[in-house]
Amino acid sequence: PSRMHPDSLELYRQKRDFATAQDVQLHFLPQAPPEVESYKFYDYYRAAATVAGDYYDYIRLPDGRLAIAMGDVSGKGVPAALLMARLCSDVRYTLLTHSTPAEAVNELNQQLVGHLRPGRFITFVLFVLDPVHHTVSIVNAGHSPPLLRRASDRSVSLLASKEMAEIPLGINLDVVYPQSDISLEPGDVILTYTDGVNEAISPEGDLYSNTRAKELLAAAPVDVTHVGQALVADVRSFAGGLRQSDDICLLCFGREA
Repeated sequence: PSRMHPDSLELYRQKRDFATAQDVQLHFLPQAPPEVESYKFYDYYRAAATVAGDYYDYIRLPDGRLAIAMGDVSGKGVPAALLMARLCSDVRYTLLTHSTPAEAVNELNQQLVGHLRPGRFITFVLFVLDPVHHTVSIVNAGHSPPLLRRASDRSVSLLASKEMAEIPLGINLDVVYPQSDISLEPGDVILTYTDGVNEAISPEGDLYSNTRAKELLAAAPVDVTHVGQALVADVRSFAGGLRQSDDICLLCFGREA
C-alpha cells in the first residue's frame, strides 16, 4: 500500500475502514440462534451496503425468559450502523432494569428521544418468550406487524392490536407503548422482518408487500428454518436480480410440533 498513488491509497484505506466497520457491526449481532427446549429459531441478515441499520438480537433474561428484538434504523450506511450499535446496548440495559417488556420499550423511547438527531427514528418490535408457560409478550413501536401462523388451521394473522402505538422510537416523548400477550401452541410460528422484505422492488417496479409475505407463510412448510429460507428465496426471486435497495433482516421462531 505504501507505493500506491495517493488516490489509490485513499481508496484502499476507505475499503479497509469499511471492512473494519463491518466486522465491528457483525460482532454486535448474534453469532447463532439460541437453543431453547421445544422451540426453533431462524434468522437472516444481509446489508444493502457494507454496514447496515437493521438490528436483531436474542437476550436471555435472568428468570429464564428469552427476549427477541428487531429494529430498523432510519437511513443507511455508517450513520445508521452507529445508531444500531447503540440500540443493541440500550435494549439489553432496559430489559435487564425493567420488569415488563412494555416498561423496557417505553424507557428505551425516552432515552432515544433525547439523543437522536432530528429526522432520525427507529422502528422496533420486541418479543419476550416464556418457554415454560409457552407465552409471548409483544411490544411494537412502528414496525411492520409480525405474522402469526397457527398450526391448528394454518391461518395467518397480524400480531397487532388497536391499542398498539404505530409511532417509531425516538419521535415522541409522550407516546406509551402497550404490551400484548399470546399463547403458543405446538407448531405455531411467528415471522417478523424489516422493510427490506416487504418493500423489495421487482423489475416491473412492484413492491413485495406484507400481503405476499402473509401468503407465503400460509403456504410454507411447517419447519421454522424452511419458512425463513422460503421467504428469503421468494424475495430474491421477486427482485429478479436487481441490486438490493435496502437492508434485509428477518426472524422466524416457533414452538415445535
